[in-house]
Amino acid sequence: MKTFLPLLAIALLMNAVPSAAEPGGKLILNSQTEDCALFRALNGSEAVPDECKDGDTKSAFGARPMPPQIVVLNSITFDFNSNQLTPDAENDLSRVAKVMRYPVSASQVYRLDGYTDLKGDPYYNLKLSKRRAAVVRKYLVSIGVPSSRMDSEGFGSQKLADPDHPYDLVNRRVEIVNLSQGVN
Repeated sequence: MKTFLPLLAIALLMNAVPSAAEPGGKLILNSQTEDCALFRALNGSEAVPDECKDGDTKSAFGARPMPPQIVVLNSITFDFNSNQLTPDAENDLSRVAKVMRYPVSASQVYRLDGYTDLKGDPYYNLKLSKRRAAVVRKYLVSIGVPSSRMDSEGFGSQKLADPDHPYDLVNRRVEIVNLSQGVN
């Protein structure tokens, strides 16, 4: 019994800690990201195709569902003062749309969060970040994702991706948040 209690405590702790692609529960989407990892990040472990289900979400005490993560669209960055999508951005968005259109994703609702760097007027940056998120939403709708399952919001230069380099390109981005399962 003395040995069993510490093992039980460790097992419970392991169950309580969700795994994440990056500290902070974010997945950085790039060309090396596997489709199953994208499904799990966008939808959590409960809404993935059968071929993406694995034994890692089970423990000796039953199912341990993983929550969705924020998906950072690595190639969805923007030139200064721009909300134009690049060909690389469109390629990544096509992969995202494939996941969002898949039947297991049909009940999922997403928010597209737009951001800017620190350069410029904060009010202007807020408007620009909203336009960035809106252009991503418009593109996803144009390739078949139902508009009713997506919202877009702009946050200006709040939550810089790289606070040590506030004017860097990495801060001019769009992230995807799953609203269906409590990711904020």
